[in-house]
Amino acid sequence: MTIGEFKCSAKDSAEVKRLTPIDTQGQLESDKEAIEAQGRELADLQVQIEATPTNEFSSSSDVGNHNQMVDQYNLLQSTYESDSTALKQRVDAFTSQMEVHDNYLEQHCAKISQ
Repeated sequence: MTIGEFKCSAKDSAEVKRLTPIDTQGQLESDKEAIEAQGRELADLQVQIEATPTNEFSSSSDVGNHNQMVDQYNLLQSTYESDSTALKQRVDAFTSQMEVHDNYLEQHCAKISQ
């Protein structure tokens, strides 16, 4: 059976398939882009918060709007940090799994010369 640049026995092909990470590089890149968009949203919200400062002379409506933006920022920040940490763990796992996958291919399958 041919797997990329390698020709493997049926047994080795089954093992290579088992060693293939669940995540794909495309999924990880897509998730990274989504997290980067969250980061931009946070930065935009921070600019809005800083552009609408409140003080003891602010109306209760202004203070309420400001506090609502701060609460939204804090929630988004928490989600952003959690998502970033989870993605880093997935990327690290993917990298490790791909090393095992690729090493198995190189050790157990024949490289097809081009």
